[in-house]
Amino acid sequence: MSFCTSCGMEVEPDQKFCEHCGALQEPAESILTDLQPAPIQTPAVLPPPTTSGTSKNTFMIIGIVAVLAVIVALYFVGLPLMKGNGHSSTTLPGQLSQTPTPVYRSTPVVTPSTTAISGSLTLDARYSEMYQTIYSKQRTFDYGATEIFTHDLKHPPLLIRFNVIPKMVTREKLVGIGTTQERMVTQTYADPNAWFEVKVIDADTGAVVDSQGFNKDYGVVTNQEFAVRTMGNYRIEMAGNGVDASIQILTGIS
Repeated sequence: MSFCTSCGMEVEPDQKFCEHCGALQEPAESILTDLQPAPIQTPAVLPPPTTSGTSKNTFMIIGIVAVLAVIVALYFVGLPLMKGNGHSSTTLPGQLSQTPTPVYRSTPVVTPSTTAISGSLTLDARYSEMYQTIYSKQRTFDYGATEIFTHDLKHPPLLIRFNVIPKMVTREKLVGIGTTQERMVTQTYADPNAWFEVKVIDADTGAVVDSQGFNKDYGVVTNQEFAVRTMGNYRIEMAGNGVDASIQILTGIS
């Protein structure tokens, strides 16, 4: 016995159309086939990825870059330390450049004086005819050394002549700081601490009659002469520091 697949009424097994609803009657095998569930498809399992040569190359490149970064960092950090305190320096990124500080010698180099004093005084014909020499000396004055000469002047004038040669000092100085012309230069000049003084003092009263000198409270003329034109008993005091001096004292001819 068969039934209509559409209305469910009984039909003949070989009947193609239902006499009740007119629906096409399909074989039972075809219906069962349509009702069977579709077969379950198992997803294909892919093999695990293998480490290719490209991945190995990538790791190698990363390692090389890391090593190079460390070398560059050590170069910029270590190079200034290796150079020390020279005038030229490497400025690290983010740092301000610094101008080297000029360096001077703490103690000037003093040129040693010679034993023979140059620039000694000489008498020309004028002095020889009008004056007589009562004192003549060449010596070095250091640390306020003093020379004293006394004379009772009977035949004025009392003429005092002196010529001094100050000791020289040499100093190195940094010039052109911070420029391409930065360099050390050597300067030589008279020792600013060099001085010389001659005082004519009244031996009876202690009053200073006259005085002349070099540096200190005087000028920088190294060759001078002056005269006392009044009779009297005089003490001539000569003192100085850092100079070679040639001194002459003359009086009128009796």
